[in-house]
Amino acid sequence: MLVCIKFPLTIKKCFYYIVKIENYKMYDFLIIFLVLYYYIYEEKLKLNRREFMAKIFTGDFKKNAKVLLGFIEKGNSISESIYLDFKNSNAYLINSNVITESERKQLKIPFIWEKTERNEEIENFFISLENFMAMCYNYEYLFISEGVFSYNNETFEFPIFKDDIDLSLFDSFENTNNMEFTSEDIKNISKSLTYVNADKENNCYGIFLRDGKIVTVTKTNYFYESKKSDTITQNLNLPFSVAKLLSQTNDEDKIALNSNDNLIFLKVNNIEIIISKNSKIDLPIDTSSQDFINSYNHKDFIIIKKDELLNTLRFIEQFVKDAPNTRVLIELNKEEIIINVRDFNKIKKIVKINSISEDLIGYSLWANCVDIKKILIDCEYEDIKIQIKQGSPIINIISFDDKISSEEHFLLILLKE
Repeated sequence: MLVCIKFPLTIKKCFYYIVKIENYKMYDFLIIFLVLYYYIYEEKLKLNRREFMAKIFTGDFKKNAKVLLGFIEKGNSISESIYLDFKNSNAYLINSNVITESERKQLKIPFIWEKTERNEEIENFFISLENFMAMCYNYEYLFISEGVFSYNNETFEFPIFKDDIDLSLFDSFENTNNMEFTSEDIKNISKSLTYVNADKENNCYGIFLRDGKIVTVTKTNYFYESKKSDTITQNLNLPFSVAKLLSQTNDEDKIALNSNDNLIFLKVNNIEIIISKNSKIDLPIDTSSQDFINSYNHKDFIIIKKDELLNTLRFIEQFVKDAPNTRVLIELNKEEIIINVRDFNKIKKIVKINSISEDLIGYSLWANCVDIKKILIDCEYEDIKIQIKQGSPIINIISFDDKISSEEHFLLILLKE
C-alpha cells in the first residue's frame, strides 16, 4: 500500500499516523519507521549544526552591563556592536565614529566559553550589543552558531557581520603606577558631571583632576570642586566620555586609571579601556592660585538649613519657569531671607536663617532659582554656608556638619538685575 505522510512531523504525530494505518504489511511499517527516523535524525543534526558550535557564559557581561552599554556610541553598526573574538576569548567595543586619532576609544573584556562535542571552529563576528545583552540578562549561558543563539529549546537569530578591525592599540596598555579610585571618588565624579559645560565644542567639556580634587566648570554659571582625595595622585584632564564611564561603575568595582602623553588607560575589574586624550579640553583657571581663591572666599556669609531653602525653591520654581533665567530676587534680613518673584507672577516667600554677617543685612541679589536648587540637591550636609560679597558676581556655597569639615564647594555666578 502507498502511504503519504505530510512533513514536517512531531514525534507524537508520527506515532499517530502509524497506528491509524490499517492492514499495512511489515515492510510498510519498516519503511515508515525508517523514513521517520531519518527525518528526526536529520532535524537533530540541523539543530546541532545551528546551535552547538560553542557555549558562552554570560556572567562577565552581566556584571559589567552598565559600563558596556555606557561605552557604545550611536552612529554606525560597528560602534553599536560587540565583537566576539573566540580565538583570544575576548570581546571588544570599538568607536568607529572617529574623524581623528584623538577621538579613538576601545574596550576589551575577557569572556569564558567552551567548544561543544562538535569541536568545530567558530569565526569571530559582530553582533548588536543591545541584542546580545538582552540575552545575557536572562540566561547564564548561551549556545552559539554565528548569528543563532540558543538556550534549551529557545532560539534567537540576529543579524551578524564580519569585518577586519585594528586591535593593536591594546598592545600599548599600561598597567603600572595606576591611580585607584574609591567609591567616594566615583560618587564625586558622578556629581561633577552635572556641572560640565553642555557645549561639546567648549574646552571645558570634561572633568579635571587637580591636586587631589575633582573640578568642573562652565563659563557661564557653575564651578564645582570636590574635597581632596588621597587616591587622586595625578593632575589630568578627563574627557566627558571617560568621566561618564566612571560614573557607570558600581561601588564594589575595582577601578584604576593611568595615562601617557597620548592615551588614557582605564581598568574596571577585568575590563581594559583605552581612550585618546583630548588636547582641546583644558581648565581655564588655576584653582590653587590665591587670586582665584580670593574671588569666592568672602568673609561675609549666611548660614541656613538646606531643606528649608530647597523646599521653598521647589515651590517657587513653578512660578518662574517663564521668567528670564528663572530668576528670583533674594533680600537678606537679620533673621530671614525673602525670596521674591517679580516677573509675570508676584510671589514672596520667607525662609528663616541661622546667622548672617552684619554687613549683609539689607543687601539683595538676583540669582537663578533652578541653579541654586540644583546645587542644594548635591549638598551632602544639612547646614549650608553661603559666602557673599556686596558687588561681587560670585557666591560660594558650602554644606557642612558641626563635626565634619567639608572642602567641597560650589560657585554660582549671580544674575544682573
